[in-house]
Amino acid sequence: MNDSRPVRVVHLIAPVAFGGGEALLTDLLTAERDDLSESVVTVGLAPMLADGLAAAGVRCEAIGRRTVGAERAGQRTEAMHAVGLVRPLRRLLRRERPHVVHAHGFPPSFLAAVAPPAGTRRVYTHHYERRPPGLLETRALTALFNRYDALTTPADHLTAAMNRHFPGLRHQFATVRIGLGDRFYEGRPHHRWTNLFPPDTAIGVCVGRLVATKNQALVVRALAALNDDERRGIGIVLVGDGPQREELESLVAASHLEAQVHFAGHVPRKEVPDLLASADFGLFPSTTEASSVAAAEALAAGLPVLCLDIPSMVETVGPAGMFSTSEQFAVDLVRMARTHASLRDAARQRGEDARVGVVRSAWAALYLDVTRQEAGARPAR
Repeated sequence: MNDSRPVRVVHLIAPVAFGGGEALLTDLLTAERDDLSESVVTVGLAPMLADGLAAAGVRCEAIGRRTVGAERAGQRTEAMHAVGLVRPLRRLLRRERPHVVHAHGFPPSFLAAVAPPAGTRRVYTHHYERRPPGLLETRALTALFNRYDALTTPADHLTAAMNRHFPGLRHQFATVRIGLGDRFYEGRPHHRWTNLFPPDTAIGVCVGRLVATKNQALVVRALAALNDDERRGIGIVLVGDGPQREELESLVAASHLEAQVHFAGHVPRKEVPDLLASADFGLFPSTTEASSVAAAEALAAGLPVLCLDIPSMVETVGPAGMFSTSEQFAVDLVRMARTHASLRDAARQRGEDARVGVVRSAWAALYLDVTRQEAGARPAR
């Protein structure tokens, strides 16, 4: 292709209502580049994502008429629905004539493998932890992945796992990390959040959908396990909604913690930087996480992180936080509330690794690399 023209990229994503992956894609595409021309196709109707992209000036179209919810359906259900979307996706791609189709997750990985017209390059980003596949699954997914010109994940532990699970790949998975918009580094404390608790309260913020794997119940149980002296001076803000909300509210009420645990519900993305700047530390007790966008956002705001000792958090947080166990979480919550200030510089330094401009440059280089494969260049690694 002529390198003087922008690389046309269509991002294909099967979103939930608005999770970390959707927020990440919006932040990435907001940072415009002259060498890229990008649009988004969603598998199903995704009004919140479409609105966020529209506000950033990014075009978004849907294939399929099902409205996405707070959670994804199972893979078998997603695959059944995806089969009927191959033809409309092909029509759309023939119209758009992209140089690259970038598939994010499943079923986009399947759709982008079978739908793009000749000459269109394919990039796949794998976002989640998966169990080791069986023999038949390994063969089937290896064949699918081998239709791609580049394979990526957002974290080293995911990259290592995928290359271990699928040793017969044409191109191995490589790591391209998450990227955060500059506003997450520039938030300002806001009285809406600082006035939730008495002065001198150490405020911990937990951002994530209220679902079992995010494990917000551990935070509430840890706070309830403390004695009055230990608990005094700690306030918790739970940000997000989901099926666990009623159960969590009942747990807070039963533990008489209403004065110390605030349910913020859904907070618009534009308000999150000021919310984070109003807090003192992040709480991310997830039991499983591929790559935590929310934890990276907390670090960008200078918040050290208390989390469970799982690979994704160890990789994301590094020296800018504390790693705990379920049994030790209450003790470490007190430690974090008392010593968070000593970790703020480390948090900000760690957060700099996720500046969106760095990631955008990496993606642009990857797209240019795969388009050059038409001229016989080596595949992206």
